[in-house]
Amino acid sequence: MKRFGLRTYPLLAALVIACLALMLPPQSSRAADAGGDLPDRQQTEESARTWIRLQMERGEYESAAEAARNYIDDRVNQNTRRLPEVCLWLAESYDKRGLRDDAIATYVKVWAAYMGSVGISAPAIKRYMELGWERNLPERTDDSGRRCVSDRQSAYNAGARFIEATDRPEFRDQMTAGELEKWDAVRRLVATYAADPGIKTLEAQRMASAEQGGKKLDIGLGWIVAVGLTFAAFVAMVVWSWRRNCLSPRIRESGEQGAKEYTVGDPDD
Repeated sequence: MKRFGLRTYPLLAALVIACLALMLPPQSSRAADAGGDLPDRQQTEESARTWIRLQMERGEYESAAEAARNYIDDRVNQNTRRLPEVCLWLAESYDKRGLRDDAIATYVKVWAAYMGSVGISAPAIKRYMELGWERNLPERTDDSGRRCVSDRQSAYNAGARFIEATDRPEFRDQMTAGELEKWDAVRRLVATYAADPGIKTLEAQRMASAEQGGKKLDIGLGWIVAVGLTFAAFVAMVVWSWRRNCLSPRIRESGEQGAKEYTVGDPDD
């Protein structure tokens, strides 16, 4: 059997390496599998967002709304930092076209989902307050039978609770100058609405709720006392009936026996 010389081993090693290289996928494919297409995704996401912004600036609100919905529905964009901004643009696209109910519903979703991002939530809640105040639906009951407060009371409540939740030094100190300006605009609008005679402030609502809770407690205690007295009366009646039905015959028998003994034992009387 012929042996390989020392010079042959480097050639064999090179041949093995070449075979392994042919078996591996191309470098571009490995990069894509490892997330190498991330820059392309970022570029696509940024292009879509820029397109929506340009459509809003041009007044093409219908096409901007369609693009915004597509952007929001795309799973790739669910965790992007630009998503709240696009959601706000969607609400504004409804608002600009006079679709008040759709705008109100979308503004609510925006400020409820991104309350911590004041640059997004403050303008959303301010515009929701303004639209609700303009619509001015009275207090009503919805299809499910749930009681709904009036639009104006709801507008005040939302803004007042937003300010109450965010009016803390540790929160406001983190706001930029632009965010603080938007936050203060909501605060001033809340103060304006609170001055309306038809609006019940949060403090007044809490006092009324406490009084109502006290009344319910009094009513509950009254029911407990009434039930207790009724039960006591029932027990007394049962005891009285038992004594009448069970003890009275014994008493009569004892009385009759005593009378007989008295008559028999003392005949001369």
